[in-house]
Amino acid sequence: MLQLRALNHDLVPRLLNAHPFPDETLEQRADRIVTRLRKERMWRSADRGLLTRMSARLDQWIRTDAPEYLDQPDYAATEKVEIVARLGNLNRLVQANRRFLRLLKPHIEAVQARGQRPVRILELASGAGDFALALARKAQRQDLPLEIHGSDYLDAHVAEGNRKATAQGLPVSFRNINAFDMQDVAEGEFDIIFMALTMHHFTPGQLARMVAEASARATQAVVGLDGHRGLELFGLLPGMLALNPHYGFMHDTVISMRKMYSEPELELIARMAAPAHRVRAYPAFPGYSVLEVVRESGVLAAEEEAER
Repeated sequence: MLQLRALNHDLVPRLLNAHPFPDETLEQRADRIVTRLRKERMWRSADRGLLTRMSARLDQWIRTDAPEYLDQPDYAATEKVEIVARLGNLNRLVQANRRFLRLLKPHIEAVQARGQRPVRILELASGAGDFALALARKAQRQDLPLEIHGSDYLDAHVAEGNRKATAQGLPVSFRNINAFDMQDVAEGEFDIIFMALTMHHFTPGQLARMVAEASARATQAVVGLDGHRGLELFGLLPGMLALNPHYGFMHDTVISMRKMYSEPELELIARMAAPAHRVRAYPAFPGYSVLEVVRESGVLAAEEEAER
């Protein structure tokens, strides 16, 4: 209901082809274009049926720019680690990591088919590293040749990820990487760069910068996974909060649901950020949206692997 596909279908191509303002940065352009998209959706909804008008108004009412505690610099680092830990518990309960791995599999196999070496994977904004660690455990069980790294801007998360990797005996390394300016990451250093449940933390402009930086360095693909923008997640809220009765976690969960991007918005942002790449955004039910930004050299290999 909150994807507003009919309205986006009419508006996205025109906005994508609009000329940028003089001296406008990618971040400024993405923020401007997505703001314009949301305003024009409301205007266009007035000429559509009742359900479309109600959906557009509900989307506007739910959306918020309020920051999560995880995004507030002055919020205690120990509390941020606790929130991330509870999110990790929830992901394990709903087997989110297994679903995420299944979505990465075609890209992993495409890289493997091109050369006899480990597939190098980097997770951006990995928090305390639960997904990267889960991927490493699966790689060990299945004897998969994967070289896995995690990253975050918060030193406390990096330290916690490395502590967990050591304690669990997993060959995963975490380091501090600025996802908006990845000058410390060489082009081609990683095959797949991945973001799990973090895209909504960033403004459209920030997300565009991340996609641009990552897509310039990944040999195969940039893959983003996040919650699906829709009313179904709100129906699960009482159960999620009952299992994790922590105020900071509850606060950030509600804010996250209100900030999720629709799939047309994700595709618009990524196409601005990586115009030479193959971009698509699609639902992965139950409850997720997927963004794929694939190098043209990796498109055919990934598609061939997916068809086998």
